[in-house]
Amino acid sequence: MASTFNNQTADLTGTSADIFTGPTANAGDRAIVIGCNISNTHASDDATITLYKDAHEILTNVKVPANTSLELCRGNKYVLGQNENLKAKVTTGNAKTFVSALVITV
Repeated sequence: MASTFNNQTADLTGTSADIFTGPTANAGDRAIVIGCNISNTHASDDATITLYKDAHEILTNVKVPANTSLELCRGNKYVLGQNENLKAKVTTGNAKTFVSALVITV
């Protein structure tokens, strides 16, 4: 069993986007998301964020003030199995995400 740390970034601009893609090779592979930050990059407008694990909402319409960021994994971990994804959508404003995960392969 091998494990590696991985990071992915994404820009959110109004549509749902994959912000971390789970493993695809083997059914027993897992990704444990250990950090997830969303930063509102707009100078004056709030961003409204929704976070999903596939179709299941984790956070719904959370406002992130202009020029600030939100840590989404503080004390929580999200486990992604084969072909599962962490997704986010911004309904107002613009945002960037940074996700860190431990990927375990069999």
